Amino acid sequence: VEKAKYFYRRHGASVSQTRNNPYYCFEDIMTYNECLLSRYSKNGVVPKYVQTLIINTFNWRVKSDMLLPYHYESELFDSAKERIKNILKQIDNDVIINHSNCDKYVKLYFLTQKGEFVSYNINNDGYKIFCQDITMYEDQTIDCYLYKVRPCNHEISIFASFESPLLELTPVNEYIVRGIYKNGEKFEERYSLDVSNVPFRNTKMKTAHTFPFTYTFDPTKVKKFSFYIHINGYDLTFKPIYIKFSGFVKKFHRNAITINGTRLSYSNHSFKVSHQNLIKDIFDILRTMWFYPRKHIFAIQYFRLKAKTNRKIWLYYDSAGVLDNGYFQFIHDFVKNDGIECYYIMDGDNSDLLSKFTLEQQENIVRYKSKKHKDLFLKSSKIFISFSSLSIYSPFKEFAWYSDVTHYELIYLQHGILHATLQNLYAKEFTEIDKFVISSNFEKENLKQNYDYLDNDFIISGMPRMTKFNQGNTKNKILFAPSWRQYLIGQLVNNRRALKTQEFLASDFYNQIYQFLNSKDLKEILEDNDLYLDFQLHPIFKPYQKYFDLDKNERVNFNFEKHSLDEYKIFITDFSSYQFDYIQLVRPIVYFLPDSKEFKAGLHSYRSLDLKYENAFGPLCFNSNQMIKEIKNIIEHKYIVAEPYCTRMQEFFTVSDNPAETIYNSIIDI
Repeated sequence: VEKAKYFYRRHGASVSQTRNNPYYCFEDIMTYNECLLSRYSKNGVVPKYVQTLIINTFNWRVKSDMLLPYHYESELFDSAKERIKNILKQIDNDVIINHSNCDKYVKLYFLTQKGEFVSYNINNDGYKIFCQDITMYEDQTIDCYLYKVRPCNHEISIFASFESPLLELTPVNEYIVRGIYKNGEKFEERYSLDVSNVPFRNTKMKTAHTFPFTYTFDPTKVKKFSFYIHINGYDLTFKPIYIKFSGFVKKFHRNAITINGTRLSYSNHSFKVSHQNLIKDIFDILRTMWFYPRKHIFAIQYFRLKAKTNRKIWLYYDSAGVLDNGYFQFIHDFVKNDGIECYYIMDGDNSDLLSKFTLEQQENIVRYKSKKHKDLFLKSSKIFISFSSLSIYSPFKEFAWYSDVTHYELIYLQHGILHATLQNLYAKEFTEIDKFVISSNFEKENLKQNYDYLDNDFIISGMPRMTKFNQGNTKNKILFAPSWRQYLIGQLVNNRRALKTQEFLASDFYNQIYQFLNSKDLKEILEDNDLYLDFQLHPIFKPYQKYFDLDKNERVNFNFEKHSLDEYKIFITDFSSYQFDYIQLVRPIVYFLPDSKEFKAGLHSYRSLDLKYENAFGPLCFNSNQMIKEIKNIIEHKYIVAEPYCTRMQEFFTVSDNPAETIYNSIIDI
């Protein structure tokens, strides 16, 4: 049927939602596709429709990073990749090239994986990419993803990246900027270009490379400029692709923005720089309203911002129901006599948190998504957040409506140390973050190497809530605080999660932890050394606490109340960010990861750590017996942190005496 469509019934507990990961089905998928090819092959020829079915499956699995069995050990993993390549070798090139669901980068990935020679040709009309005389892709320009346009002192900074199938086939190490100064003089500048470690945005699995760059110019001197990539004697210009934080929006036909009185517009492969022009601004508004059906909403917000104000407004945010680094920075900045209006944005009914604010501070608490919040948001110059999700700090559902009229600087205070591999959430390309508050050299190097941040993007101060712990408060207690597991509980729907009790009780996560907590050896260790163990189950897993049956050992208890972290002599976790508090304290840490294969497979929200276990701060255990052995060893050594862990802890943090003051001074000077 020509216009037939698939309609999928999505359900959080369905097989398609819970068993898609290669951990459960890689062997079945490979065997099924191998059997398809074998069964329908006639004289070595497989029908096109059979090949298309296989490519369709591989395509969506590549896009969602559900193709490779990451939980396999190295030799088995290499063997699995060979099976994939052998299947691809039986797919005709034209089936891959003409597949409507595959984008150009995935097509190129499939062709190179099957070992095909892909070539290109460049001339004055553009370039073509070939595979066995079949044109795979052709264009006249290089895609330039425009992420952010920001004021930078008296200049304007553009953060973007070049991306093209052509750049996968030929080495490129620089880009060219050609333009005209306002005095009529022409200029040409060359800048180095490096490949990024951040995955290409269209797929979760890394199939292509990006080439990020930051170009900064003086709007009082530059009149016009264009970007070029030089390949084999030819200059290829750029085609902008607008990302939501850039201010430009293709579907609104918004090709111009205004920043601090400077108008930056795009047309015919060039940016034009001019003074803000009221007539052109009104024309932009009318054109946008013409293409956008809900005209009045956009117009009201746009004209509201046009009312000039000399007010300096700073906004502070945490997650709902939490007082975190946003709160601590607000408390610090509020008392400054600097003419800045500081407002803390609070989500939901949190009357129990109001006692943490003075009466004067309470007057500057604003309800999230209220009319006042929206007005302050559009007029703000600085926004401080401890959680990076746009929905936490933006009061507008469709941010693109307002992205060209907001010119605040976004300061990410963090709510912990970023140590898990979460490029799709925190890479510079995917966030609005302008300044990243960090607490260590590890973060700085990691964010530069794997997330595309630059040295001037950091404030090295420590988080505002970082204080000196009282080393004298230690009690004879052990804290065990494992994180939750995404694959062992349902997705959040209407603020509830469906339980997966059978899967939970059958998991290595549950059984190894249960065995550890109820083991005779642990009981003897605790009794012999007058120790108690607090088991702090993650709040998301609280419905499962009844299955741990801790009544057998009076020295093992659930930890329901918030105790001071410095009470504990030993800390046990898997990958929780709690560990960094104990690194500050220089206390023994033991990592317990009973479901390592499931973790590596990506069944949780991430499958790897930027701070690898081999470079971390304690031994890694996979079962109850190993845990018992490590606890005994720590006790025998008088709770002194062993090397090399002790040195790593002592050298990890770079924290100022007053982090909030350091942050304030860094921001107030910008």
